[in-house]
Amino acid sequence: MSDRAIKQWIAELWRVLAPGGVLIGTSHGDYYQRILLPHERRIYSAGQPVFRSRYTEGRKLFLSFLPSIYLKSLLKDKFSRVQHLPGNDLTEFPQDTWIAIK
Repeated sequence: MSDRAIKQWIAELWRVLAPGGVLIGTSHGDYYQRILLPHERRIYSAGQPVFRSRYTEGRKLFLSFLPSIYLKSLLKDKFSRVQHLPGNDLTEFPQDTWIAIK
């Protein structure tokens, strides 16, 4: 997703969740730094998202890599509690998992 789409999704998910509702989502986080190009790694290391947007958004090859500091700040603007579970080599699912409570 693009930066704009991420912000729209967060706003919409917050809107449709009941008070006390739980959001569970995933993102490409630190685990995926290994596949970033050098200039992308610099952007990511500065806490900014990296978007590979040569393809149409919504297609499999449109990729976003989201540093935890970036996504946590977006979620904390809306949700009362935010939990981040980093992805790693020890699981079959290396994406970061996010849990947010309205």
